[in-house]
Amino acid sequence: MAAPVSRQEANLAVLERLPGARLPPVLYRDILRVLPLTDRGRRYLSSRHLDTAVAAEYGFRSIDGPDGWRALAEHLVRRYRPEELTAAGFPKPETGDSPLVLPFGGRLPALVIPFWRAGEIVGLRMRNVLPNDPRYKHNRYRTLAAAKPPWPYNADAFGSSTLHVCEGELNAETLRQLGESAIGVYGAGIWLDPWTAALADAEEIVDWHDATDERRAGDHGAEALRQRMVAAYGEEWARRRWRRMVTAADPNALHEAGRLVGILRRRPWCGAAVPNILI
Repeated sequence: MAAPVSRQEANLAVLERLPGARLPPVLYRDILRVLPLTDRGRRYLSSRHLDTAVAAEYGFRSIDGPDGWRALAEHLVRRYRPEELTAAGFPKPETGDSPLVLPFGGRLPALVIPFWRAGEIVGLRMRNVLPNDPRYKHNRYRTLAAAKPPWPYNADAFGSSTLHVCEGELNAETLRQLGESAIGVYGAGIWLDPWTAALADAEEIVDWHDATDERRAGDHGAEALRQRMVAAYGEEWARRRWRRMVTAADPNALHEAGRLVGILRRRPWCGAAVPNILI
């Protein structure tokens, strides 16, 4: 019996039947071309102790609110067919005034975060940048509708001898800016089989799943990743390579506190005899 087809696969299949249709990466590159990294976006990145010039070069962009979302929607509707928009995660809503289904309802200021793989942009995610708003404590990200990136953030880090696995793009970006090879998964419980296969050449896998989440999602995500490695490569392979950093804060927060650089210099995962490293 054939596996069920996801909405994402169904949307892409429609494009394959349209002569000359443009795949989502074309649209995503266009978004990066027309959007700036605004002052508000730069201030947000700076508040997280990230280098805004490095982030902008990588492809970070931002939208400051309703006017910016409206302008982007109008640009996309002018340039792309409805099927192309739907496949890229911008379908037309069934009701309402907006011409497209937009992240955060097209209202909130957001970072636009690119996902690259082998020089191709394979997806976009948006992060709400409203500071300290309790309404969005557990609802800060949006992935484009039915268009989840097929690879984690900074997927070109796969193949490195030491690979850091983080929850979230900004944690991975923090480590990347500090010279480390790091990927960012978009959710503690998300891990796809092709990503396990891409771990084959890693000698050290440093797991930064959140150890402070009251829902214990990070604990479950870390164990799920370890089990995926065991299933693919065996218990001994995983025992020699996988180390979980059990910390009171995530990598970006450690960087804000001035602690991360020292941890990276010590490289406590090297030669460790235990899988869980308390920091």
